[in-house]
Amino acid sequence: MERNDEEARRAIGIVERKLLENDYYGARTFINHAKSLYTNFDCLKQMLIMINVVISASPIGGTEAD
Repeated sequence: MERNDEEARRAIGIVERKLLENDYYGARTFINHAKSLYTNFDCLKQMLIMINVVISASPIGGTEAD
């Protein structure tokens, strides 16, 4: 369980970096990865909701870039 906790924290760090780079699709990928590793982080659900809102409000129309 400790190993998953550490990996999830590492993934959350990557999510934060992706958000700073405005890479919302990459951030969503790592959020889902962190959720699969360790579901007890309270912040993951809120972060995923926020990312999905930003993606859906993007001027591209919410479609994932290639």
